[in-house]
Amino acid sequence: MCLRVQRASRVVGRMFDDAFRPLDLNNFQFSLLTLLNRPISPTIGGLAADLSMDRTTITANLKPLERRGLLTVRQDSKDARIKLVALTAAGRTLLAECMSRWQAANASARAILDKRNLKSFYSDLDHIAESSS
Repeated sequence: MCLRVQRASRVVGRMFDDAFRPLDLNNFQFSLLTLLNRPISPTIGGLAADLSMDRTTITANLKPLERRGLLTVRQDSKDARIKLVALTAAGRTLLAECMSRWQAANASARAILDKRNLKSFYSDLDHIAESSS
């Protein structure tokens, strides 16, 4: 099972990487920007939990996006140990530019699966991800 999931992940990941390459993003960076597109800034720990990753990996992946001015990382005003991450105006603009590319890549990836199996596939993936929490 692990090999099959890894192989499928690489194929789908390449589809999205190809879609975002002209905007100098990869699929994981797009996912991070998407997770930041909310009214309340998440914490680094919250992002790590959302992605089932550790905080140091999230922090390392945020740095290039922060250098590009797409997001900010700041300390929480009530607790300096907590870091909040927010999209900048430039990040929102780039995310908006990504959407048509994401829709096309997503449609291509979804077309690989039979429509009647797609809901079950998503449910199974969610079940696996939730079982590790």
